[in-house]
Amino acid sequence: MALEEQRATARLVMPDAPAPLPIVKGRERLRVRAVARHRRLIVAEDSDAHGAAALVLAGPDGSRTVLAAINRHLADVDPARAVAIGHRGPDETRLTSWLYLPPPGPAKPPLIVLPYPGTVYGNAPPSDQGTDKTRFYTNAELLAGHGYAVLVPSLPPARRGEPAAGLAQQILGVVDAVAARGLADTSRLGLWGHSFGGYAAGVVATQTDRFRAIVASAGLFDLVSLRGTFAPSRRVAPEDGLSINAMTGWVELGQARLGTTPWADPQTYVRNSPIFAANRISTPLLLLQGDKDVAPLAQAEEMFSSLYRQNKDAVLVTYWGEGHVVTSPANVRDLYARIFAWFDEHLGPTNEATLIREPGARRSAPPRSAPRIR
Repeated sequence: MALEEQRATARLVMPDAPAPLPIVKGRERLRVRAVARHRRLIVAEDSDAHGAAALVLAGPDGSRTVLAAINRHLADVDPARAVAIGHRGPDETRLTSWLYLPPPGPAKPPLIVLPYPGTVYGNAPPSDQGTDKTRFYTNAELLAGHGYAVLVPSLPPARRGEPAAGLAQQILGVVDAVAARGLADTSRLGLWGHSFGGYAAGVVATQTDRFRAIVASAGLFDLVSLRGTFAPSRRVAPEDGLSINAMTGWVELGQARLGTTPWADPQTYVRNSPIFAANRISTPLLLLQGDKDVAPLAQAEEMFSSLYRQNKDAVLVTYWGEGHVVTSPANVRDLYARIFAWFDEHLGPTNEATLIREPGARRSAPPRSAPRIR
């Protein structure tokens, strides 16, 4: 049912109006926000729980006119069911992670984990996950729409100097909490990390073989070379200055928090850089990187080269002209088609329950044993 065809139940009061003004609402009361008013007319922004939204002009006599509507196609699309998962953190603190479930089917869905170290969630689902959010990467709703259960785990910051220490164990502790509730098939386990989550994906690949397939987008794998790499924008606009301090600061004091230099403590860099443990990676790894990414393309190329040298199952996809997040509509479609195909290939079929699916999205690809570059 289109948004403008649904009757209002919410009422918004104007200070100078003699009576409340009726505002059109969706199936569930979510939010109504006045954006403009003139005399006894008001323009309100209205959206429902599905992400369909409209600008509505309402008058004191109850009349209303939809001025503009977006995401109408979401009005009849049910979002994934978000379930709170309680568990213990590394220091036994009680934490809450969030599991997104697709529509039920005859079999338990495979489970995809979306890690981002340092993030702790509260009593409400992550605010940036939703059918109406413009999140082009690690989108739980899109993955659930393909039939996967999707886990967004709370991962408290690691102690300074050791961001990789026990990371896989910490993530798998949350996976085991999902398994204990019987909500997903945790024997068919995948992981997709982006940015610092891409770093986590590389670390996890070196620490466990429980995941059947891993995707790392905009990932970081060698903290030694990273700290001295210029941002790609500096190559085309050198007048903006060097970016050495930014990368050095990120490694020493930012999210990585190593707190030292490679010449002062090389072993800390070795322990916390997945590239130095590439020989321990046995999980098929899909690497996605933009050539203009502030997370240098060379990081993905370095990891791919290491896996290629060992004849391990890896794919490197470079998106030319893209930055830290792939945003071109055609590239976004291609990215998700590749990710769906990657997980379908290695995790097996889902129940085919769909929330949102792009027409013509690629299905399972035939297995390949050798790395490939695209």
